[in-house]
Amino acid sequence: PAILSTTLLLFMLGMSSYEVPRLIGRPARIDVFTTEIQAATQNAPPEFGISSALGMALLLICVVGALVSFKIYSQVASSEGPRRLCLLALTGLCTGAGIWATHFIAMLAYDAGLPIAYEPVTTAASFVIAVSATTFGFAIAANGFRWQPCIGGACVGVGIGLMHYTGMHAL
Repeated sequence: PAILSTTLLLFMLGMSSYEVPRLIGRPARIDVFTTEIQAATQNAPPEFGISSALGMALLLICVVGALVSFKIYSQVASSEGPRRLCLLALTGLCTGAGIWATHFIAMLAYDAGLPIAYEPVTTAASFVIAVSATTFGFAIAANGFRWQPCIGGACVGVGIGLMHYTGMHAL
């Protein structure tokens, strides 16, 4: 936690120059400006509340999802027929679900100070997009020809982008 807090504070200090300053007072007739990031760094170390718990869950889901997905995908090359298709589908499901869950947990962890809600049909559509795109990308990459892993990776990347924008539209 200490290394993470220090890294976060250094990042926020570096990003403070990108925010528009706002006037917070005039002590001794000197204009004092600050930004939201600078204000957050003054409250260091940061509070570890629900956002930190969601951040830890996010990290765990992301790492476990990636490890499980690549473990399953490593068996695709030695498989044939229906088993190969099932392994590709399972890889796509694990990867897509992991990416989708990571995205929505991060959205839940972000506190914009406003109440938020998600439209269920669009949220479900973003899940279907994530799973479909990753399954399709891994299926293309699994054939082993020279450029197919690059094309499969591009399909996964486009799918993640589509899932992200669909998920943001669900707000």
